[in-house]
Amino acid sequence: MYEAVIPGLVPGIHVLSRFENVGGRHKAGHDERWNDGSSKSWFKKHLLFRKIPMSSITLRTALPFDKDKVVELIHRLNVFEADLVGDRRRDYGAAAEYYDELMQRLSRRNGRVVLAEAEGFVVGAMGFSLDQDAAYVSDGLRNHGTVTDLIVHDDWRGRGIGQMLLSEAERLTKEAGLKRLFIGVLVANERAERTYRTFGFEPYVSIMSKEL
Repeated sequence: MYEAVIPGLVPGIHVLSRFENVGGRHKAGHDERWNDGSSKSWFKKHLLFRKIPMSSITLRTALPFDKDKVVELIHRLNVFEADLVGDRRRDYGAAAEYYDELMQRLSRRNGRVVLAEAEGFVVGAMGFSLDQDAAYVSDGLRNHGTVTDLIVHDDWRGRGIGQMLLSEAERLTKEAGLKRLFIGVLVANERAERTYRTFGFEPYVSIMSKEL
């Protein structure tokens, strides 16, 4: 079991995020743009400041051309977590490096990244994998699903997108014939923990650290 994003807490797990596009953008006049060249002001006008019915939010598996969008989400998650725990890198390169690590892990564990989209814009992402615990765990529960990362655009939090992604993780776990789903969360991320508890997750493993 390794990270989740978003997350018991193990190396590599991230948590429910904040996302703002900071790295990897350019300006055309005073109009900020995303990596794919689309207008950020258009995004705000058409998506953030009007209600989008949940029925219009679609989920799909991320493809290689989605890399920049996923890296942007990871970057903002790292910055958010850095304010909580202080040991996260804030540079954009860290997000790109973690993306490569995540893709390698998921490829070895029958995993994928699931994206949540609203009218063509990515507003959330989830890493999911199928994993195996140590031999001392009961056979029926040893194999399990893992939410490795769960990231939601900060302006879209509280709209049920995290719940949609978690429901998809649950569906994928059941589809694989498994009965247990894991997620990790930083102790300091109280909002994420509340979200997970509301969904039915309960504390299982506690990982402690000591600075030497």
